[in-house]
Amino acid sequence: MAATGPEGFVRVIDLVTNREVLELSLMGAYGNGVAFALKQPFLVASDGDGNVRFWHRDTGQPIGIPLRFHGEVTRMRFRPGSDEFAVPAGDSVYLCTAPDPPADLISAGRGVRVRGLDSRPRATGSRLPTTGPSTCSTRTSKRPLALNHGSDALTIRFDTNAARSRVLRGTRNGFDWFTVPDGTKTEPTASLGLGRVHRLEPLRDGTGSWSWGPRSSRATIPVLYSAPHYQPPPRTSPRAWT
Repeated sequence: MAATGPEGFVRVIDLVTNREVLELSLMGAYGNGVAFALKQPFLVASDGDGNVRFWHRDTGQPIGIPLRFHGEVTRMRFRPGSDEFAVPAGDSVYLCTAPDPPADLISAGRGVRVRGLDSRPRATGSRLPTTGPSTCSTRTSKRPLALNHGSDALTIRFDTNAARSRVLRGTRNGFDWFTVPDGTKTEPTASLGLGRVHRLEPLRDGTGSWSWGPRSSRATIPVLYSAPHYQPPPRTSPRAWT
């Protein structure tokens, strides 16, 4: 459900959980009308400053440029079965159409920042892993798999060897991996004092993976781990890239 009013916001409420999931600003104007587009995944609102604004209903991302009319814009009315709608503004009425979306939405994680993204190499079908604070997920066009493994992941990469169906994950304490699709997780691999691993780069032949971590405030250290178990290499003094 969406609601607006004189406080200058549009609020979206999940009626299943009774929680507010989005708060969208009208830039100081008071709200007059709000509606969900019938075909596009948009939320539309009108305000007392003469604007009609569009947001993605799942992410709250503004869509396009607000429509500007003379006079106060009251409540819009959508044509049944269409994304066309009538806008009463001042002493006139306008016929408008919802804009085209800039892209297809794969996943909407409200309030969760996506830190890593990768695609599966040489695999049948498409599976796209993402990572954010305290969670990882892989998605196909049909079914998502969410994995709550506790520690914050900073980066994520598929193993380049298609025979090993797993995703490598850099964390604040090293890196680990989980299998796809069942999500079985391995024990973390230490990062040899590098601290958090913010980048992983598997070798194209699948024989290992480089990991990058800030050894100090001025130096970033790459270390090569050998597949398939990614055991730490002998403790040497790797070269630092500043």
